[in-house]
Amino acid sequence: MVSDQRQRTAPEVDLTSSATFEDVVEAESQRIFAALRLVAGDRGEAEALMLDAFMDVWDRWDRVRAAGDAAGELFRTAIGMYERRLASQGRVRRRKSSPANDPVVELELADDVLVALDALEPRERLSLVLMDLFGYPSREVGELMGIRAADVRAFASHGRAELRRRLGTHDE
Repeated sequence: MVSDQRQRTAPEVDLTSSATFEDVVEAESQRIFAALRLVAGDRGEAEALMLDAFMDVWDRWDRVRAAGDAAGELFRTAIGMYERRLASQGRVRRRKSSPANDPVVELELADDVLVALDALEPRERLSLVLMDLFGYPSREVGELMGIRAADVRAFASHGRAELRRRLGTHDE
């Protein structure tokens, strides 16, 4: 599955300090949206977070470009915004379940994996999604999250165990 995700990424774009903001948006928007969709558990929230992150990075583009890690800064900004939104809610997020007339919405609501992912702690979910679904090494995920690689591996391991428990699957 990881290799499939890697094949669906945007075309290779040089994201060095000479890259334009548009280059970064083109190269990273699909990956950022996919990660935020899995982390936030809601398409609308993922879109809002991604757009807010793009606007924030655009406001500081000269500094971000000079630092030479625009993609990483975009991920850090988006995830930081998500964590601040969670903290401001002051409670554990619950997945809204409402009757849906749209078949696509019904499928999304019935998706056990998304529900199980939504139940994970934000750092566990982010570590698990970035490492297992997008194939990032724990070192890079740690840099994106601002924590040690060992902590990322621990969060991902706990998240995997919790997913197995919630989904009723066991490693054979």
